[in-house]
Amino acid sequence: MILNAVVDGQWRHARTPAEVSALLDQLVFGADPRRPSDLLLTEAPFDDFSDEQPAQVCRVAANPDAGFGALLWYLNDADSGFSVSYNPNPPLDDPWLASDPDTARYHDRFTAIPLDQTRAALQEFVAGGGTRPSNIQWVAGDFYGRITQVLAPTSSVHAA
Repeated sequence: MILNAVVDGQWRHARTPAEVSALLDQLVFGADPRRPSDLLLTEAPFDDFSDEQPAQVCRVAANPDAGFGALLWYLNDADSGFSVSYNPNPPLDDPWLASDPDTARYHDRFTAIPLDQTRAALQEFVAGGGTRPSNIQWVAGDFYGRITQVLAPTSSVHAA
């Protein structure tokens, strides 16, 4: 399988384990937080003109300066829902992780997870052939990185 991702507006393709590792590092630790990237696994290199549509997509936004990233995962099917990464103890300061640069929308602060968890989840996405990573928490969300799932309070302070 080939890992395909957009970096600075250009499609990149990683085939070998070393290329995959380098691309994942760039997407997480060298990212522009204003430009999320879709990750796709395909048999042939993928770009905007490809006929093959991957079954799953994982979108990553990372802010190396803030130390956080956020993930959006979905099946490439009109009837499927979206899952967003979830952090029950989010950063106090919003790391401003863009979910869609065309609409200036940003991930919910509760979707921000530490960069090492972001990188590990992307590695699992690749190793699992595009399945949703199980090494982080997920909740229902929308295409713009907002949480849509009703969440129960996690402490008695919020339950009052």
